Amino acid sequence: MWGKGIKIKKVGFGVSYVLYLLLGIVGIIIHVWTILIAYNMKGLIGACISFVLPILSEIFWMIASYTISHTIFTIYNVVIMSYAITAVILLLLISYFTKSKE
Repeated sequence: MWGKGIKIKKVGFGVSYVLYLLLGIVGIIIHVWTILIAYNMKGLIGACISFVLPILSEIFWMIASYTISHTIFTIYNVVIMSYAITAVILLLLISYFTKSKE
């Protein structure tokens, strides 16, 4: 019985680690998308600033998207919100699976 719990913890940690890597890849894709939005809206300077300030630029362009469209349910905003919620859930899972029982 005791060994079975350890196997589940190891499998859970492995799955959450793979999901963490995928979350990082998706984060890079979202950031490139943000840079492209900044380039289209504000040119090279906006793209460079967005490149250097990843999280702040995502927040800024979410707000800009809201002010332009007057709705929070644009594709960009929904993707960013989904990404943030998924990141929080995944970090909670990783902290659960890496917590040692002593």
